[in-house]
Amino acid sequence: MNSPRRCSVAVGVEPQSTRCGLESHRATRLAAAARAARADLVTARNTLTQILQGPAMTATARLDISALSEAQRAGLTMFGTRPAWIGVVREAGVTHIVFANAGEETVSVPVAGATLQLRVVVGPDQQAQFAYNLDDGAQFTAFGAPVALRFSWWKGARPALFTYVRSPPANATGSGHIDIDWFHVDTAGAAHSSTQR
Repeated sequence: MNSPRRCSVAVGVEPQSTRCGLESHRATRLAAAARAARADLVTARNTLTQILQGPAMTATARLDISALSEAQRAGLTMFGTRPAWIGVVREAGVTHIVFANAGEETVSVPVAGATLQLRVVVGPDQQAQFAYNLDDGAQFTAFGAPVALRFSWWKGARPALFTYVRSPPANATGSGHIDIDWFHVDTAGAAHSSTQR
């Protein structure tokens, strides 16, 4: 993870170090394996978080999603008690871009490729705008309405990367994983639009 601050595991969630780490076949990338969550992202394990750099910042991540399993979710969130996130969901054998806010998921375009970039731009007004990119950074597409960040627990809302399998369904095996190619935080150019690189 290419970031100036250290990462931590999400509050209230018992970490499982055997489910994430540097893979031998891709020693420069962090691999995170999906596990079943009791209900949603807040109950998922191994959500990697970082303190909010601010008051304004842009966080961008590049994920390899080629090893997703059925019912797996993965993405970038502003983590808190009612998190908003952008990412992917694999259902019925098809992977789609999804925006979620307070548990409500909105499905967008299917993803044919193995990699994508996800971005959140947090403004000085503590509004977060999420965006995605399917062509390796050339153009980002904003998705979902801006979300007001809420103070959560004792650390406030935090940018985070996650993957989990919502359980049930019975066919949610939790055997998939994502590779996190990189995670960048930019505070100098945080005011740029989420639809531009």
